[in-house]
Amino acid sequence: MPRQACTTAGDRALFGRIVQSLAASNSRVAAVKLTAQRAVAVRQLEEQVMVRKVSSGAVSVAGLVVFAALASVTSAESTQSTATIEAAAAPGDVLIGEWWTENNEGRVRFTKDRDGSFRGTTTCCIPKVVTADRLAQDIHNPNPTLRGRSTVGMVIIWKLIYDDGEYTGGHVYNPRDGKSYRIQAKVIDRDTIKIRGYVGIPLLGQSQIWKRVRTQPQPGQAAR
Repeated sequence: MPRQACTTAGDRALFGRIVQSLAASNSRVAAVKLTAQRAVAVRQLEEQVMVRKVSSGAVSVAGLVVFAALASVTSAESTQSTATIEAAAAPGDVLIGEWWTENNEGRVRFTKDRDGSFRGTTTCCIPKVVTADRLAQDIHNPNPTLRGRSTVGMVIIWKLIYDDGEYTGGHVYNPRDGKSYRIQAKVIDRDTIKIRGYVGIPLLGQSQIWKRVRTQPQPGQAAR
């Protein structure tokens, strides 16, 4: 006796769950590419399950056609959402993330403030041996009440503004001497930035090359 397309209770229940899942997914479109990748993986798995169910007679061939149509629509919407998210990202946001300072002496995480400026917060590393160049506490801070704070977890860069391919107008605090300087930065490539601290004018300053954190080498080792 020929099967009726999508008329069994099992078919209706299965497609009900699929539709609910797709609707929930579409209502929570994430702002990262990873979510779209996961959606593709889940859809591929569902397709494999559906094919097995057709082969075993649990779902009709007509039911598989309906599922394929739903999956196609969802795929197009997911691709469109991802493209919209990528287009909405501001050009200067490439700075966001965690960076090894020169010679891997520490790490700084850049985030974006509500006013559009960028700040950098130290995330590593407490030195095993304290020296004049490697401090565990902010002992040179001009504010005596802050001299006991850790050198990890404090904001050392603030008000850095992206403008025409460069980051300017910012300030940087140096815990080695307790002084603040002006700072500018430029992206060399997606994993490399040039940081320059200075007094007065950029010509009177020093530059460092920082690398984006990809792996977790120990301080003193080459970042990759």
